[in-house]
Amino acid sequence: MPPRNAPSIATILHNVENCFSEIKDITGVVDLEQYSADGSIVQVQTTVQAVLPSLLRLDFVKPETFAGTFYVLDRNTNQIMQYSPITEQVIVSSIEQTLSERFVPTTVEQLFSLPSPDDYDLTVLSTETSGKQNLVGVLAKAKNDAASPYFHFWIDQETWIVSRMHVFDAQGQPLFKIQLRDIKINRSLVEAQLKRLPAGAITVYR
Repeated sequence: MPPRNAPSIATILHNVENCFSEIKDITGVVDLEQYSADGSIVQVQTTVQAVLPSLLRLDFVKPETFAGTFYVLDRNTNQIMQYSPITEQVIVSSIEQTLSERFVPTTVEQLFSLPSPDDYDLTVLSTETSGKQNLVGVLAKAKNDAASPYFHFWIDQETWIVSRMHVFDAQGQPLFKIQLRDIKINRSLVEAQLKRLPAGAITVYR
């Protein structure tokens, strides 16, 4: 049972929807831990910039081997651009082709919001205070696929944006832990800035 002071799922979804209806652009830092079956952990840090609803850019900061790499997802053109500073190439492919090879976020909401209640059963788990944030925890499990990963989200009850998420496989083993911080909204980002490429970069279409 969720705590008595916890908002209902209906209230959370209403507030999240209202929040995102007011957001034109958003920036922040994503700290990610990826867990492997052998027990190893890879720590990744990226900055994120997005112009809603269709444009998302992730710039990798850590580890050093990834620094300078970036992804730009453009739903209007159905393309993902992937830049590597090692090759100085920008690989351009369709969103579907990229997803067949690796997971990348395909919407802004996948990073900052809850999944659709049409596809997931959402349950309020807990409330907690973290620093200045009052958080509510939400469990999300796929309705029609018991083998799918499930999610534990923590939502900031002031901004109604995801603050943390943990991703588990169907057996309950951790896959990812993600922390979202330094979130800023409506800073008048320009789409052309998010699509900028390094001087001399070679574009390759797949």
